[in-house]
Amino acid sequence: MAKFLHGYNLNLAIQDLMNDAKEFLLIVSPYIKLHSRYKDCLKSKIDNHNLKLVILIGKNENDYLKSMPKEEFEFFQQFPNIEIRYKHRLHAKYYANENYSILTSMNLYEFSQDNNLEAGIHLEAGLIENFALKRTLDEQAFNYFRKVSENSDILFSRVPQYEKKIMGLKKKYTGSVVKDNNIEHIIPMKKQKVSSEKLENDGFCIRCGTSITLKPTSPYCKKCYDIWQKYKNNKYKEKYCHICGAETNTTMGKPTCYSCYMLYKDELEFKIQ
Repeated sequence: MAKFLHGYNLNLAIQDLMNDAKEFLLIVSPYIKLHSRYKDCLKSKIDNHNLKLVILIGKNENDYLKSMPKEEFEFFQQFPNIEIRYKHRLHAKYYANENYSILTSMNLYEFSQDNNLEAGIHLEAGLIENFALKRTLDEQAFNYFRKVSENSDILFSRVPQYEKKIMGLKKKYTGSVVKDNNIEHIIPMKKQKVSSEKLENDGFCIRCGTSITLKPTSPYCKKCYDIWQKYKNNKYKEKYCHICGAETNTTMGKPTCYSCYMLYKDELEFKIQ
């Protein structure tokens, strides 16, 4: 079923779409600068590891910050289950959750929301004419933008990690790890001082990627450390950065990616060996 939207009703429909997202949220917009109402809505989901969030921006291949300011990149990087992607030819605007979608002229940009004349179509899965066995407009739109997203460049991704419980029938969320991080090569991020709180809580095992206390001189969880201790090979290749959790080549002697080492070397009491 399709519904025409414009003005306040369009703004409210996009906000409702975000609120209604429980499992999946796709945001396709060449330009993103969040209005406070949208940001407040998304903040309520910032700790929801069950929600897969996909952001696709476009245009401005030589300056990604014109498509999405640095503060928006930093905001989205906090989500535990997220992909931020880029498609240079993107001009369409499309927003979808697991149940319905909105195809519109409006960027997810606060100026557009407050000043421009915008319109959109609300698309929802349902019966179509003559009960024919055809794909609905919502399915066609979703499948198209899913393919566009899958064929775009990945800028950043973070994935949740789980521990199996009760014979593998249940799983427990243990944190999330950075899988892809190409943002640091294209966007100058602000250097952050490592706080005592971070030193106490936010690290990753360099072998399995689970969340552990940040301690570069002991960058393993207990299980992986017990295995490493049998051979005590400081140069044995591991899989994750101890600080950011990104997949990279590390060792006991070099427990971080190069970027994290350069970013935090003045604050951390260790040196790459």
